[in-house]
Formats: sequence, structure tokens, C-alpha cells
Amino acid sequence: FDLQTLILFRHPCGFVSSIIRLGWPTSEFVRELLLREKLIADHLHPVLSVLEEQANQDGIGAAAAIHGALNLVLWNTAQTQKLRFARFEDLCADPIESFKEIFSWLALDYTTEVLADHIRLCFAERPDPDSYRVHAVQRNSGGMADTWKRHLTSEQVATVRKIWDQFNIPLYRSDDEWSIDSFDVEKPCDHRIIA
Repeated sequence: FDLQTLILFRHPCGFVSSIIRLGWPTSEFVRELLLREKLIADHLHPVLSVLEEQANQDGIGAAAAIHGALNLVLWNTAQTQKLRFARFEDLCADPIESFKEIFSWLALDYTTEVLADHIRLCFAERPDPDSYRVHAVQRNSGGMADTWKRHLTSEQVATVRKIWDQFNIPLYRSDDEWSIDSFDVEKPCDHRIIA
């Protein structure tokens, strides 16, 4: 359909924390992935053992395996098809400039009305992300990137990282990106949208 595609990556712990808090089943999705022979042949064969290990146990490990599998496919697709991608945390750190850049790339007008909507939607009056309704879209962007640090223990983060590292995706590799020691709602991240 000749779409302009922007792939959005999210920190593995952000994904896992959301899945666990929402109570979604995880092992059944891992088992579903294991039934997809073409998907395994094209993308997931290097991590087949990771998926098989998590196929029968709901929880942190299975959620991390799902995230890794989805992101491996997205990463491979972004690389082979030369698609743009961004990290959720970078958009949260600087949402207005990020969206201006996205609008420019898409050749869309970034009008004062659009800016006003983005300010309203990205800088919600409720600064505490834990007070949001499920699936609400008006959020305080500065607080969204690291909310997982409030919900996961150090041990859970270590489990997610161990699984994430097996997928060998060159995102979220530094120790700083995995630290829960210094949670700060307004903590800035590097802003980047990569062509």
C-alpha cells in the first residue's frame, strides 16, 4: 500500500511490566509463535530454545520472550527494508520535538492546533502514570518511559534482561538503561529518530 512506516521500540521491561499488570496470559502467545513455521524459519530460529523454555509458564519470562520475538521480527524488518524506527523512551523524553520531526518526515503540516493537541495529550495534568486508566491516551510523556521501574524488582529486571540479551538486538544494551536505582519521572533520555 506504499505506506510510510515508523517502527516504535519499547524497553523490554516497559512491555513486560504492562503485560503483567494487565494480567494478560503469556505462555499461550509463546506457544502460538512456536506454531508459526515460516516465522521461525525467517526470524526466530536463533532463539527457538528461548521460546521453548518459556512456552509453558506464564509470567515475566514468557512476557520477555514474547517481547523479544516481536522485536526481533521488527528489527530484522527495519534493517532489511530500511524502515525508520524510534524508541518509545526517546519520544517520551522530548515528545513535541519528536512529533515535529515525525510530521516533517511524513510531509504533514505541524500547525498550532496540532501543537496544542500534542501539548494537551503529552503533558497531562495528572503527573503520576500510575493514576491512568488502562488504554487512556492522555499521558504525561515525561513519566511514561520509566514507570516499569516502580513495578518490577531488581530480580525481575535481571530476568527480563537475561532473556532480552539472547535476542541479540542492538537496542537497550547499556547498564544504565536497566537500572532501577534512580527512578525519576522527569529523567531525560537521548532524543533520536533514526533514518
